[in-house]
Amino acid sequence: MTVHYFKYTEIPSGRFFRLQVNHDAEMTRAPDARWIDLDTGLELNIVALSYDLNLPTGPAFLSDGLGRRVQANHVLPLWETTFEGVRVGLPFRYKDMLRREFGEKSMSELPQSSLSHLYEGADSSQEHAIDVPPRTGK
Repeated sequence: MTVHYFKYTEIPSGRFFRLQVNHDAEMTRAPDARWIDLDTGLELNIVALSYDLNLPTGPAFLSDGLGRRVQANHVLPLWETTFEGVRVGLPFRYKDMLRREFGEKSMSELPQSSLSHLYEGADSSQEHAIDVPPRTGK
């Protein structure tokens, strides 16, 4: 676990973040890593995915180190958005993925006075940042 300090235009006073890498991710359902904003407590889970080439036909799937699968078109293309003034990509069907992982009660609209000002644009009509790469066989 390491702590990092970043200072940039959107946050001129700077902010501390913690990078927490899970070395036992294969043994638990925990993400591979977390990026934690120490001011707001917001946690971004980081999970490594790769194309699952064991499926001969049908839609392309991505899988994590535990063998959990997600359809590639649920992740890609990524929505281009801005988080705290930094361009980031969100999974294409992020709301469906959050509902499946954490349940319907995890989905709520943030009041304007909360963290919603940090996150904007994922549901806009902007072009996608990344397209689905072609699926190749073994």
